[in-house]
Amino acid sequence: MRAAETRPRHNGKVCPQTMAFRPLMRYHHPMNRKHENLTPEQVAEAKARRLTAMHLQDMEDNPLDAEQIEMFEMFEREGWSHERRLAYIRERAGQIAFVPAEG
Repeated sequence: MRAAETRPRHNGKVCPQTMAFRPLMRYHHPMNRKHENLTPEQVAEAKARRLTAMHLQDMEDNPLDAEQIEMFEMFEREGWSHERRLAYIRERAGQIAFVPAEG
């Protein structure tokens, strides 16, 4: 069977709408992509940066809460790549529902 015969058809012809969206169908969400884990040395560097950042956040009276600290510790424990960490944080931020302040 030829490749042209396997395409979606509409009234016996290749469906132009399906073909227009075909590039979009290949999109993969960032969280589903394969990411290489960080090396132990890279994890140690990331941990040092996190501890410095936590100290600066604390100095500005805006410390990380326990849930945030646990999230970053999980990243380090599992050796997540920086790209995977960023995708995870962006996905979580997109799920937050903002509640209007009463006033």
